[in-house]
Amino acid sequence: MLTQEELQKRLESVMIKPWIEQRMDAMKDLDESTRKIGNLLIGREKSGTSASEMRRRGLHRKVNGQLEKVPEQELLRLGDRILANRTDVFSEAWKLHEQTPVQSGGVKLAFRAPTRPLAYAT
Repeated sequence: MLTQEELQKRLESVMIKPWIEQRMDAMKDLDESTRKIGNLLIGREKSGTSASEMRRRGLHRKVNGQLEKVPEQELLRLGDRILANRTDVFSEAWKLHEQTPVQSGGVKLAFRAPTRPLAYAT
């Protein structure tokens, strides 16, 4: 029969941390400003505490302007930490983000690009 301590050790060896905790641990080696942006991207406050749904929307809008200031190499490191070693996916998504017309702010207008047919091709 196992003692309480042995049982606890076995349980801890097979337990998996929640995804958010894994990502936050992975971002610990990034510089502070990049780590704060990473926290905002995964729905955490700058301190690392969970944000409410309404607050998350505001955080995502806030992070949009900050992402453009991050050097590309640091941004790829951040993507690697968030997507767990899938930097290729993050970098391709970021390239697409730069090419795709995105509007932000309170007024959203219909998108038209008559001189760029590839921009709205499906």
